[in-house]
Amino acid sequence: MTSTNKLIIGAVSVLVVAGAIFFTVSNQNANVAGYDFSAILQDRPELKEFTDKIQKLLDAGAPDDELVSYYLQLGLAWKSLADRTLDETHYQKALQVYEKGIELSNGENTVFLNNAGNMSMEIKDYEKAKGFYEKAIKAAPGDNEAYVRLAELYRDYLGNDSETVIGIYNQGIDRSINTLPLIQRRDEYIESQKGQ
Repeated sequence: MTSTNKLIIGAVSVLVVAGAIFFTVSNQNANVAGYDFSAILQDRPELKEFTDKIQKLLDAGAPDDELVSYYLQLGLAWKSLADRTLDETHYQKALQVYEKGIELSNGENTVFLNNAGNMSMEIKDYEKAKGFYEKAIKAAPGDNEAYVRLAELYRDYLGNDSETVIGIYNQGIDRSINTLPLIQRRDEYIESQKGQ
């Protein structure tokens, strides 16, 4: 093989690698972590702000000293996109991120637990939502949000009797400092059950 042939083969190799890098970088905005945003952006360009936020977070990665903040922001970014598209896939992405946050916090962060429950509700996985809300109550028995969510889940989707729903509200009232939202919702629920 002559030096000219080697030079040509080398130049072609460099061009192929450079072309692959250019193609990858130019398509990076459309395809995030295996998810292609191009169809969404073609139909709804106003969502670019939301897809860009997800892209920016994924590009930056999770800094070791700010993992909780990173996963909260990324989960919220996916949820924000999902709320606008009503696409179950986006809620599932948010759920995956919140589950990673739960794992990193050893199941002790109620923000991740409650948000994972909320995303499970959005994808209609009510048993999974129940588990997240119950874990949130176990992690922070004085935080009223999980009691409210769990009672609403039982009331609206799991078809439990009123005694169970009222029991959840009462348990939260007994354990929480800020009882007013629980008392109000319990009393509204009791009122709604009259005449049924």
